[in-house]
Amino acid sequence: MKNEILILGIIKNGEKTLEREIINLRHSFSSFKKVLFFIVESDSNDNTPKILKKLKTLDKNFNFSSLGDLSNTIPGRLERITFCRNLCLEEMKSSGKYDKCHYVAVADLDGVNNLLTKNSVDSCWMGGKNWDMCSANQEGPYYDISALRHQRWCPNDCWQDYSKLLNNGLSEEESLSKAVLSKMITIPESKGFIEVLSSFGGLAIYKRKYLQSSSYGYLDESKNEVCEHVILHKKMAVNGARLYINPKLINGGFNEHSKQILLRYKIWRKIKSFLKTILINIR
Repeated sequence: MKNEILILGIIKNGEKTLEREIINLRHSFSSFKKVLFFIVESDSNDNTPKILKKLKTLDKNFNFSSLGDLSNTIPGRLERITFCRNLCLEEMKSSGKYDKCHYVAVADLDGVNNLLTKNSVDSCWMGGKNWDMCSANQEGPYYDISALRHQRWCPNDCWQDYSKLLNNGLSEEESLSKAVLSKMITIPESKGFIEVLSSFGGLAIYKRKYLQSSSYGYLDESKNEVCEHVILHKKMAVNGARLYINPKLINGGFNEHSKQILLRYKIWRKIKSFLKTILINIR
């Protein structure tokens, strides 16, 4: 961990979380000799670009690219996210500034890493596991089911499963519960590293060499949209990469995704579904 590390991220409308996230990430990875950042911003209508300029002024190791209103040329959300993530990888590959970075972290900057600590990051090198990608866990339910692939836990795309259940006559609530929410399990910190086919959870640390020959995508073999991390990790696995969730790499707690499993959110979804049915009948 005496090497340098590059932290990559993408951001839109992040004025409420961005500066705090960067400060915490810098501290959490402080066991590295140097922490460098490259952030890609697009489509913000708040003060995110100004905050990025401020951060660059304060830290010579902080760099970013603002793309403006990218949605005009790339209207699809997943395609736009994939484009921005690949731009991060291109910067890593082409800029000589990062040649000494043998590790690369990819971090979400919307507040999901608010509980990340130096100890949780350092734990990735203390488990005796020879990993090529090490991703985060949460204090509470593991939320990132879209990016998850595991032979038993989540072998398929959860949203494709959701659509199939809907088409087979299950209600929206039943389909969501079976395909997505039931997979949001709590992983104890005491558990050993969990080998996966794909995972993210708002933070993943990579051996750089596996990112050099890989890229993000958003379409699977059947041209269905899937999480961009799934495509990246599939390409890495072809090159022999071993991918894990580190249960001790706690980066956050309940968030907007995992809160869906709480009773009050289930009740609210049922109320909305009931009101929707009434409106359809009235029309």
